[in-house]
Amino acid sequence: MLLPLLGFVVVLVIIPLINVINTALAGSPATNFAKFFESPAQRKALLLTFSASFGVSIVAVSLGAMIAWWLATSRRPFVRAIIWASVLAPFWMGVVIKNYALVVVFAKNGPINYVLGWFGIPPSSMLYTIGAVVVGMIYSMMPYAVLPLYAGFRRLNFNQLRAAESLGATRLYAWVTVVLPAVAATLFGSLVIVFVISLGFYITPVLLGGLQVPFMATLISQDLFQYYNLTNAAVSSTILIVSTVFVLFGAILIIGWKRLERAIL
Repeated sequence: MLLPLLGFVVVLVIIPLINVINTALAGSPATNFAKFFESPAQRKALLLTFSASFGVSIVAVSLGAMIAWWLATSRRPFVRAIIWASVLAPFWMGVVIKNYALVVVFAKNGPINYVLGWFGIPPSSMLYTIGAVVVGMIYSMMPYAVLPLYAGFRRLNFNQLRAAESLGATRLYAWVTVVLPAVAATLFGSLVIVFVISLGFYITPVLLGGLQVPFMATLISQDLFQYYNLTNAAVSSTILIVSTVFVLFGAILIIGWKRLERAIL
């Protein structure tokens, strides 16, 4: 049963990755990577991609922790159904559809500016800004933050939390001393998941950020389809691949493979 799956992984993942890395290292590897880091535009895209992905992961996991806690502790089926529908909505829509929906929301004549007009605030286009891109990424990443955290909260022994509160601890103190240590690995695992996926965002930066917010995936697409520079595209891709591997290995070293696997699954 595992052999066909392994074959798919080799053909669709391993071999393409090897080809990309081989293209990046063709000719003079030092020259290829030096050209990348000598380019101000590519350095800016690299810094923007990492900083935005880190910010998205922090916000998404923070919001996801609150939402997952509500889902794990709420006893109202109607409230749980609404929250679940809101969390899973990004999974039910195509990437282009949900991003075009955000284009409408952030447009100069969109609903946000319409509401702001009630308070005398003049309309302004929020599109093609880093803020619009970050909001779109957070919206797409919420399921990846909520689902692992919800599973982690469901594994908690709530009797310990009640015991701490019965002994005089406040809800916040009990949560910090009882809940947080128990789900720390899950929080870290969710952070890693969201960060790694965010590094490869393409549609959201293109539609909501345009040329004003260049992400690595945007530059890779331009190198492939506009400039036909396979080497430069492969170098950019290799940098993202290596960065992802370092993040994953760092996570394994910090919390261990078993705890990371449990946090993710």
